[in-house]
Amino acid sequence: MIRNLILDWSGTLVDDFSATLVATNEVFAHYGLPAMSASEFRRDFRLPYPEFYAEFLPGVPLAELEVLFKEAFLKAENLVQPLPATRGFLEAASEKSLRLFVLSSMNEEALRRQARDFAIQSYFEEIYAGVLNKCDRIGSVVAEHGLLPEETAYVGDMVHDVHAAQAGGLHSVALLSGYDPVERLAAAGPQMILPDIGQLPKLCATGAPARVRPDIVVRKLRVAVHIGVPEEERAQAQELKISLTLETRSGLNGLGDDLARTVDYFALTEAVKALAQDRPRKLIETLAEEVALFLLAKFPLRAVRVEIEKAILLNCEGVVVSCQRRSAQK
Repeated sequence: MIRNLILDWSGTLVDDFSATLVATNEVFAHYGLPAMSASEFRRDFRLPYPEFYAEFLPGVPLAELEVLFKEAFLKAENLVQPLPATRGFLEAASEKSLRLFVLSSMNEEALRRQARDFAIQSYFEEIYAGVLNKCDRIGSVVAEHGLLPEETAYVGDMVHDVHAAQAGGLHSVALLSGYDPVERLAAAGPQMILPDIGQLPKLCATGAPARVRPDIVVRKLRVAVHIGVPEEERAQAQELKISLTLETRSGLNGLGDDLARTVDYFALTEAVKALAQDRPRKLIETLAEEVALFLLAKFPLRAVRVEIEKAILLNCEGVVVSCQRRSAQK
């Protein structure tokens, strides 16, 4: 059963066909070529896109074409919108704890800007953009994240996406919401063809809870607290070591050295110390959950993992209790 989804972007999660056509025609016009109609572009465009440009503009350096396309696409980017099924898919996938990744040939700056503007970037464990040949890259994505090929699908709207899934030994899911028509997709031999991405979660198994992305890690914060089951143990302050793994809402990309766009971890650790010391407790398990829920409520975090270490047994260094919680807010 499928528990991990690696997703294309254009035509899979967003509709950027019109913007791409406008930008491509501006590039063609720069070199004196006639504009393509939508049907002509749909017929001729393909990935990897260097092959498309090599056919129509042979000899022009790809780097030169990419600069022109990027400028033209930026002007037309207001035409880009999430596909109708995208938000429902992301919410359903999150509810089933599916691991989501993006692997796209789109310019990384543009893709991340769209993900941020559409407020959907937090759903993805990792985004890989600007990948010219997905067949060459997909295997390393699977390996980097320890994904099992038999539990992983690559999802896209073009023949190249089907080929990428096949190259990685993954399940292949083709969508009819984007660039390539059904006849072309079917000829590539995907395992599934769906009208759009909205139907996919119900075909997937429930995944393991997503790991907390370690944007910020606080290691072994020392806090003196009154804790223990026997009353006499609680009467004396004991040192706990609290470690925190923090997944921020926006990740660490594009912060611009602006503290307001990340988490003030000095303020955060001071708040944790104050919470831990506000009253006696019997169980470190109770404190771990309180800390996790407190941090999600008070700081811009998507998920948190709390580990509390206490020196309690004579024949070991300590006992560690862990608690992982994820915000319901996206």
